[in-house]
Amino acid sequence: MTASAGFKAQLKSGANVVAEIMKLDLPIAVAQYATTKLTGPAGSNAETFIPGLANSTLKADANLDMTDTNGQLAFFNSIATGALFTLSVLTGVTTTSAFGISAYVKSFNAKLDVGAVETLALEFQATGAVTYTP
Repeated sequence: MTASAGFKAQLKSGANVVAEIMKLDLPIAVAQYATTKLTGPAGSNAETFIPGLANSTLKADANLDMTDTNGQLAFFNSIATGALFTLSVLTGVTTTSAFGISAYVKSFNAKLDVGAVETLALEFQATGAVTYTP
């Protein structure tokens, strides 16, 4: 994969581009289960592990735009309905290279400051595996 400038990235909900996105963060973590056993005085003191369940969240920072009915407003309304979203994080490498995520809104944090632009911090909780299409 070749490097790509971050400004080419997009967040889509279904087929709709979410408006005003400024930053996306997609950490994927894998739980590590301890398998260390008692080895007696002559044994190793090193811990051992096996991989467990994977977990992911998607964090997005945006300029607040509640006229974005298929994006930001839909995310806000889902707080009451518990709607599941099919999200795509397009990387900008190609027109189709994207991470795919089924996720629920975990937090919706509108930030309103008299001395700054109104912003929104969103966090989504993935349910199931994150996929990647080159």
